[in-house]
Amino acid sequence: MDRRKFFKVCGTSVLLANSVGRRSWAATQERLKVRLVQAAPAISFAPVYIANVRKFWQDEGLDVTARLVKGGALGITALVNSETDFACVAAGDPLIATEKGLPIVSVAGIATSLTMSMAAHKDWMRSKGLTPQSPIKERVLALRGARIGVATVGGGPAQYGRYLLRSHGLDPEKDAVFLPVGQAATRIAALREKQVDVFIGGAPDAEITEAEGYGALYISLAKDVPVFQDFVDIVVTTTNDFAEKNPEAVRRVARTIGRANNLLQSDPKAATSALKQAFPKVDPAVMDKAVANVRLAFRRDALMNESMWQNTVEVLHASGMLKSQPSVSEGVLWTNKFLK
Repeated sequence: MDRRKFFKVCGTSVLLANSVGRRSWAATQERLKVRLVQAAPAISFAPVYIANVRKFWQDEGLDVTARLVKGGALGITALVNSETDFACVAAGDPLIATEKGLPIVSVAGIATSLTMSMAAHKDWMRSKGLTPQSPIKERVLALRGARIGVATVGGGPAQYGRYLLRSHGLDPEKDAVFLPVGQAATRIAALREKQVDVFIGGAPDAEITEAEGYGALYISLAKDVPVFQDFVDIVVTTTNDFAEKNPEAVRRVARTIGRANNLLQSDPKAATSALKQAFPKVDPAVMDKAVANVRLAFRRDALMNESMWQNTVEVLHASGMLKSQPSVSEGVLWTNKFLK
């Protein structure tokens, strides 16, 4: 989704919303204006899109000015430069930022299982004698010599791929080639044209290759790799200073994300309907399948815990994205206090 479509969903600058069961509450509360950036137009940010379409923000008395940026690094830069109040980014971005001494904290877990997957070309799978139902060890070891498409060779998907190979005894620097093929449409085209054998990306990329007939969801990282099941993927981050000075704004933003997460769990049909409005060019059947594949990553109330943060830190440290292993105790990198 390009920026124009993002703003078409969100409103040109302000995300206004009707209330759902909280009109009287919202009418009596001071309305708060906040700014938010989002690092990518992907289903891994599903609760943000649901809050936009279902108009949950105004239920919490919020007027949200939204902006799409290209990548989490730009989102963190906007945050620390006071160009935004909140950044919705991959968890690796605030981890890297805090390692550099930047005073930021994650206040809501948008997705707390890894929502990425690996898609493979059917011809390549046939050449290996494999299917998506083959044992995970066989599917990973078959990646020896594979051309793996990623957005960038240093980004999260590439690092998760390297971790996967290394955890099965392969050398990611020698046994596979990671090729930068960009995001979404260009990544899908690279597989279709056999420029790569597999790619790593978010939903609904793998599901689109299945619908078009030449690809399949080869490895679901969260379902097939235990460490990624309890893993902080996407978060809402703010600065410590903003959280200290504006606790009510932080509470309302975090609570909105939690409410959208809850809709994904309690009423997936309604949540999927909202996402179809947010992504009108995605085939509805593809969206149904994509949401079914990743829905459980969006935990109730957007709560986080030490275990998932520990897994995230260990993976990013092992992949080289983090030089140290910071404390994962609540109140250091993250907090649930605005969700309670």
